[in-house]
Amino acid sequence: MDAAIGRLLGWRKKVEYVKRSDDGAAVKRTLWVVPAGNETGIVPQFTTSIDAAHVAG
Repeated sequence: MDAAIGRLLGWRKKVEYVKRSDDGAAVKRTLWVVPAGNETGIVPQFTTSIDAAHVAG
């Protein structure tokens, strides 16, 4: 649910495939891009933190 709320507030999901050094297999890595830029971040826990919900609003 927090990801769905984050998307409504402008967070963007970015998926990358990175090769592991030990065997060369591709590993999926999901990153979230903050609404006001191109930096990655952690989507706030809107459903468990009143502070996160307040800052977003």
